[in-house]
Amino acid sequence: MTSKKRSSKKNTSPQSSSGNPCTNEEIVPKEEFEVEQEEKETYWDALCDPSGVLQSSEQGCVSSPVHGESAKDPPEGFFTCYEAFLTRCRMWFPIPEAVVRALDHFEFSISQLNFKALQNFLGVFILSYELGMDLSPDDFEGLWSTRKTSIDYSYRMAPKRHMSIIQGHTSNAKGWFERFFYVRIDGASVEENCLPLLRVKWNFHRGMMVGNLVRIDTRRYLTQFFFIANNILPAIPRDLFAKRDLLRNGPFFWDSFTLDRIRNVVALYRL
Repeated sequence: MTSKKRSSKKNTSPQSSSGNPCTNEEIVPKEEFEVEQEEKETYWDALCDPSGVLQSSEQGCVSSPVHGESAKDPPEGFFTCYEAFLTRCRMWFPIPEAVVRALDHFEFSISQLNFKALQNFLGVFILSYELGMDLSPDDFEGLWSTRKTSIDYSYRMAPKRHMSIIQGHTSNAKGWFERFFYVRIDGASVEENCLPLLRVKWNFHRGMMVGNLVRIDTRRYLTQFFFIANNILPAIPRDLFAKRDLLRNGPFFWDSFTLDRIRNVVALYRL
């Protein structure tokens, strides 16, 4: 990778010789987005060939946003990804089925998560891969609760009591949510058997109460109304505490999730 500084976007020919509009645009971290050198290498490995040109083969086609497009509403056939997801979370493609199913369970698009939430997700997945452990969406609901962030309709994952696993998250990067791009939805970017489950558009109605308004007559003949919500307390999987303890036995500080560790574990998982 060259050390020459680049702008956030370079315009080249809008169409490649193959007619693919996504292969000739470069998307790189902006200069003010400070990351470690290893994280920059991860970013380039995930998106670019040695010359720095975006690939459309193994990693899927990537497109930069144009004026008026936003992270909340990606173009048809694409999903939104932040630079921080690669440089700070070391996300890999294709996105694992378990991640897609968990996000569908929480009713989130992946771009509604802040990068610390994604660190929680991916860190726990790496630990589970190392143990050969399967995790279900119910397991994740037992581990975490969702909390709103300062960004409208964006969420973080807060560990429930006694359920914390990943420690030592990286600090927030100023303006990280402003640096995003679009990734084409296909078998290169998302595991094929869960493509229909991938949520692309932001869910602006999550957290609204769903239930029934019930009238209860008290002994004093006073009428009171109560809102009875459905599925207030989902059942906790019986083996969740045992899984939590096993996951905690591995290196769980975020700094321990190095590029080599992630590559080796993901390669083993794909065998």
